[in-house]
Order: sequence, then C-alpha cells, then structure tokens
Amino acid sequence: MSLASEITKLETELQSCRVEADALGKKNAVLEFENDSLRQQLAKANADRDVLIRRSEAIKSLLDQCGATLLHGLKQYAATEREVERREEAGGEIEDGMAAIVARRNSGAIHTDGLQTEH
Repeated sequence: MSLASEITKLETELQSCRVEADALGKKNAVLEFENDSLRQQLAKANADRDVLIRRSEAIKSLLDQCGATLLHGLKQYAATEREVERREEAGGEIEDGMAAIVARRNSGAIHTDGLQTEH
C-alpha cells in the first residue's frame, strides 16, 4: 500500500504542478501583454519627447533671433539718440553764435544810429 499511496501522492503533486504551471502560463501571458503595452507607451513617450525637444530648439532659435534683432534695434536707437543730441548741441551752439552776432549788430546799431544811412 505504500507504493499505491506514493503513486497517489505523486499524481496529486503532478496535478498540482500542472495547475500551477497553467496559472503561471496565464500570468506570464498577462505580464507579456502588459510589457508590450508599456513598450508601446515608452515608444510614444520617446517620440513625444523628441518632438518637444525639436520644438524647444526651434523656439530657442527664434528667441535668439528676436534677442539679436532687439539688441540691434536698441543699438540703432541709441546711436540715433546720440546723433539727435549732437545735432541739438551743435544747433544750440549755432543759435548762441547767431544770437551773439545779432546782439553785436544790434549793439553796434545803437551806438551808430546817427551814422548809418539807408542804401
């Protein structure tokens, strides 16, 4: 009887192993499905990341161009303002010079009122 009980015990163990192998096979199929799904999500995330990197590089390039254009414009504006100030200063000197000439003529006219004649 010990041989019969050993065989029964081994058959029960074999049956248990088959059930366990079946369960592990199903679990493995689920894990493979989840793994494939995660791979697809990773591939999509990598593609999205690559698109965002390219877009950020394009935006950075545009910002660099805008910054360079802005700096160039500011330099031109500053140069124009300096030129305007220089002209105003030169114009002020001319006006001062003209005022001095007119003042001299006027003061000369006052002293020589009687001596000047109309032509």
